[in-house]
Amino acid sequence: MAALGGGLVLALAMIAEDTGSAVETYVDRVDAPDGMAVYCPPEIGEQERDAAACTRYDPQREVASLRARPDVVAVGRAAPTPVFVHPPAKEWTEAFAWVAIDEISVYGELDVVAGRHAAEGSATEVNVNEGFVRQHGLGVGDRFEIAPITWAEYSSDEGLGGEPAGTPTPVEIVGVLRSPTDLTAAVEGNDALSVNESMLFLSPEWARAVRPADFARYQNGVIVDARPGADVAAILRAAEPGALGYLSTENMIEGEMAALSDAVAYESRATWIAAALSAIAVVVFVGQMLARQARREVDDMPALRAIGASSGMIVRSAVPRWTVSAAVAIGGTTIVGALGRSRGPVGVARQMLGSSAIGLDPLLATAVVAGVTVLVFGVGLGVTALAGGAQTGDRFVGRRATVPAVPSASGMAGLSWAAPRSRRQRAQVLGVVLGMALAVGAAVASVSVVSSLRHLTAEPIRYGAPWHATVSAALGPESVRAVGEYLSRLDGVEAVGGLAGNDGAIGDHVLYVYGIAPVPNLPAGIEP
Repeated sequence: MAALGGGLVLALAMIAEDTGSAVETYVDRVDAPDGMAVYCPPEIGEQERDAAACTRYDPQREVASLRARPDVVAVGRAAPTPVFVHPPAKEWTEAFAWVAIDEISVYGELDVVAGRHAAEGSATEVNVNEGFVRQHGLGVGDRFEIAPITWAEYSSDEGLGGEPAGTPTPVEIVGVLRSPTDLTAAVEGNDALSVNESMLFLSPEWARAVRPADFARYQNGVIVDARPGADVAAILRAAEPGALGYLSTENMIEGEMAALSDAVAYESRATWIAAALSAIAVVVFVGQMLARQARREVDDMPALRAIGASSGMIVRSAVPRWTVSAAVAIGGTTIVGALGRSRGPVGVARQMLGSSAIGLDPLLATAVVAGVTVLVFGVGLGVTALAGGAQTGDRFVGRRATVPAVPSASGMAGLSWAAPRSRRQRAQVLGVVLGMALAVGAAVASVSVVSSLRHLTAEPIRYGAPWHATVSAALGPESVRAVGEYLSRLDGVEAVGGLAGNDGAIGDHVLYVYGIAPVPNLPAGIEP
C-alpha cells in the first residue's frame, strides 16, 4: 500500500509538472517561424497606403533580399486564403487554406494525428486539420476538388454560391494535422472568435499549378525563421523600409497558444492539488496500516523485557524488518510513478503533446521517495519504540482482537444509528455520514458545473462576444477604411464596432486590453 500510494503521489506530481510546461514544450517542438511581414508596393507612400494594393503585391524582391542575410535560416511567402471545396455528393462550399508559396510552413511541424505529411513536390496531396474533418466530413484517403477564389469573386458584393470561376483541381487528403485552433475549446455554431476553425494546408506546387496571381488572399505574407538572438523586427524592416504594411514578431503558434495558457495552468494546478490530497491520504491511511503492523509486535514485549531487552535493543532489532518494508515501498513507488507518468499530461496539454514517456523526474522522485522512507521508518520504528517503553506493572497495554466481517460503508453507517454508541463512536459515525454526503454532493456539483460551462460557451454573449462575426483584412489599422467601406455596402448589418487592442498592465500583471470603437458611417450598438 505504501508503494501504491507513494507511486500515485509521484505520478500525479510529474503529470502536474508536465502539464504546466506543456505550452512551452509544444511551441519549442513545433518550431514555427519567428515572424511575418506584409509588404506594399514601394511606390505607395505611408499616407496613401492601400490595403488591397498591399494584399495583391507579390514580395519576390523582399524574399530574395532576406535570403541573402546571414542571420536568416529560412524565408518564404505564405498566403492565408479562402478557397472553394467540392466534397463528393455535396455542393461547392467555402473553406480556409494556408498556402505555402515557397518551401516554408507558417505553422512549423504540426503533429500528425492520422495519415502522414503531404509529399514534397505533390500538387494533389493535401493535409487538413481536425476542424476541417469535423466540418466537411472528410478524412484520410478521401478525394475532392479545390478551386481558388479569384480576385473578382473576392471583391464581389454578391454572396458566394454556384460554380467557382477558378479552375478546379483534384486533391487527396493524406494526413490530418492538429493545429492550434483544434486545441481551442470548440464553440458550436460560433465563428465570432475564430474558434474551431477548419483549414487546408496547400503546397507550393498547388500554388504554381493555379498561378499565385489567379487566387485571392487575405495577405501576401513573408515569413522568416531567424537564427537565435537575431532581431526579427529589424530583419523584416530592412528588406523594404518604406513599404512595410504589417509586421509581427510573434509566430503563429505563440499567438494562438496564448489563449490556452490559462487553461493549461488551471489543469496543472488541479493536478498538483490532487497530488497533495493523495499525499495526505497516504500519510493517514498507510500510516495507520503501518502502525497496526508495528503494534502486532506488542505481544512480544513482556517476554523481551523479561529476558532483559532494553528499549534501544528492541528498536534496533526492528530496523531490519522495517528496512525490508521501506525497500519494497521505495521500489514500488518508483515503478508505479514511472509507469503512471505516461497517463499524463492532462486536458488540453495532452492534446498538445500526447502522452508522456515512461520515466522519472529526478527531483520529484527523490522528494517522494524520501517522504515514503520517512513514513515507513517513522511510523514503524516510532510505534515499536513507544511499545517497547510502555508497560503497566507486569502487563503490557495492548492486545490482539478478533476482527469480525465488516459490512459495506453505507450499511455500517445505517446500522450504527440503531445501536447505542459512546460519544467517540458517534463522532466517528457522523464523520462517515458527512464524508458520504460530501462525496455525493461533489459528484452532483461537478455535473452542474460542466453543464453550466457548456451553456456558457454555447452563447457568445455570455462570455463577452455579443456579435455574429469579426471581419478583418491584412494590414490591421491600415485596413479599417477598406473594411468599413465594404461593410457599408452590405444589407442586414445592424451594428458595427471597431475592435482594437494592445498590451496593458495592472500593477505587475501584463494582459491584453480590448476596446470597441465606433466605425465612421456605420451604425453603432456593439458593447462589451
